[in-house]
Order: sequence, then structure tokens, then C-alpha cells
Amino acid sequence: MSLNYGNFLEEPNLTTTLESFEEFIKYSEINCVRVGIVDSYDENTRVAKVNIANKLTIGLKDDGSAITQNYAPIYAKVLFFGWGNIGITHPINQGMEGVLLFNDRELESWYINGNINNLAHKRAHSKTDAIFIAGLLSLPNMIATLQNCLNLFYGLNNIQISDTGITINGNTIINGNLTVNGAIEATGDIVAGGISLLKHYHKYNNNPTTEAKGNVS
Repeated sequence: MSLNYGNFLEEPNLTTTLESFEEFIKYSEINCVRVGIVDSYDENTRVAKVNIANKLTIGLKDDGSAITQNYAPIYAKVLFFGWGNIGITHPINQGMEGVLLFNDRELESWYINGNINNLAHKRAHSKTDAIFIAGLLSLPNMIATLQNCLNLFYGLNNIQISDTGITINGNTIINGNLTVNGAIEATGDIVAGGISLLKHYHKYNNNPTTEAKGNVS
């Protein structure tokens, strides 16, 4: 459905005035959900400048075709899944697609103060009170999904969690202690404290510089 610009060209009467007002409210004032594309992101405030992924029709040309322009950019709070010291974050990059949600009431009083607050403004479904959730993708930007596991990935590195186990693909650094309740199998060398498992030396037949082979005494 689009705005009926014919109403603006007719001699005004109560019916056309009400219809035009209804369409104006519906398309200009009541905002619920829109698809958005990130233009920029402020990591300090976690606010993204987001462009709505549609053109705004502002009138008609003489031939009846639409006159369009971009919507004004939306400054939206970005949603990350987490709280306190528990959560998941990811980069917010230019061109990233997602969903814009417009809060039922003003968002600033909670955003600035946290907790439960009195409403600071009497606005509803305003473009000022937007939330951005990355991940709703168009077909040209679709990512591959795995149906047999939970897949956490970044570039070529990923962690796959399934009912059969956990697979890590990529170079891995562990900062902290590692406890293994079970066996460890390795297809390559293991180095501990700078000592190679495959190329270290033992005292063998009273020769401390002989590479260990066979039984070690």
C-alpha cells in the first residue's frame, strides 16, 4: 500500500482530509519495524547510524511516476546479548543489515539512567527511540548456515557445538589453566615449557644427548 497522492490534488473535503490525515499518521508517525543498513557505529555509546532500506515517496511527477528520496538516518541503540560480565559481542560494520525496532514509548530516560524511570517525553513509536538488531540479511548478503550444530564463527574460524561433541577450527590460545578429564590425542608435535614431545632428549644408556627411542631408562 502507498500514499494516495490523488487526495492532495482534489478539492479538499472532510472525507479526503481524513483519508490524507490517516495516511500521514500511518506512514509518517507510526513506526514499528523496518529493515536497516548500518552507515556508522559509535562503540562508546553503542549507537549506530542506520539507513532505512527503502525510499520515501514524496510526490508524483507529471507522468505519474513517484518522486523518491532516502529517509533521514536513524540513530539506534544496538542490541547485544548479555548482561554484566556475561554476553556475546561482535563488530558492527558499515553495510551490516538488520532490524530496526521502534519502542512503544520514549527510550532515553531508561537509556541514560537505567532502572525504572518516569517518561521524559510523550512520544510513541518515534524514530528517535530505535533499537537495531543485526542479522536479518538480504539474499545478496546471505551467510551459510549449518543445520546440524550451533555454529559460532568469525571469518574462517569457528566453533561447532552438536550433540556429538565440540569442534574448534582455527588457531586457539588459552589464557589460564586447562584441565582435561580424559585422553589427549595429537597428530602433530606438542611443546610444553619449550620442550618438544617429539624431539626432546632423555638420558639413555648414560648418554644425556641421545634422542630418546624405544624404552627409556
